[in-house]
Amino acid sequence: MEDSAPSTVVRGTLITCNRTLRIPAVNSGVTAVTFFSIREFVVSPLLVHTLPWPQYARRRAALGVSPHPSDPPQVAEPPTISDLRKHKTLDSGLSGALTGGVLRGWKSGRKAVVPGALTVGALCTLLQLAYNEAGVIRLRYISGLNEPARATSSTSPSKSLGERFLGLFGVRQVTDEQYLVKLKATRDAHLTRIAELEQQLATEKQKAEDDSTTTSS
Repeated sequence: MEDSAPSTVVRGTLITCNRTLRIPAVNSGVTAVTFFSIREFVVSPLLVHTLPWPQYARRRAALGVSPHPSDPPQVAEPPTISDLRKHKTLDSGLSGALTGGVLRGWKSGRKAVVPGALTVGALCTLLQLAYNEAGVIRLRYISGLNEPARATSSTSPSKSLGERFLGLFGVRQVTDEQYLVKLKATRDAHLTRIAELEQQLATEKQKAEDDSTTTSS
């Protein structure tokens, strides 16, 4: 049995009674106490001691229970998102089935045991999945708040629609540094071309002078 089992029973009973306003408080309280007691004191300890799945192997390690022969080697690894989504779903489903069968059978007779077990078991499984998903969303939200600001600043800003449209035609946005480099390269190319033209003019002028000197002679 987990150390938090008594507090889980009390907390779950109070939450159930508080949220089922349309159901008489006594009925909802009895249902909640029955469900959480069965889950925390019967079903969960039984599953933790018998099943070799990673979820129960992790819970065995946390409780100090002897490991199962089939326990996977990655017990020490933190649970994945998939593990968090499946946490205690089997426990809640079986506990809901037992609770529904017992209470429906006690109230409506033996014929209502199986329908009550199936209905309440499925409902408890869905509620556990919804509870787990809410926990995953909360963890993701908290982890998003704790991310360093530099991670946000280092990400490149998304391109606007106009920039993406111009990109289809080969037009790319450049930074000021890139533009300055291009200007310097263009200037150097022009200066080189001017020097070549000046050299060419000087050569032609010299040749013309030589030709005129030869003609005069």
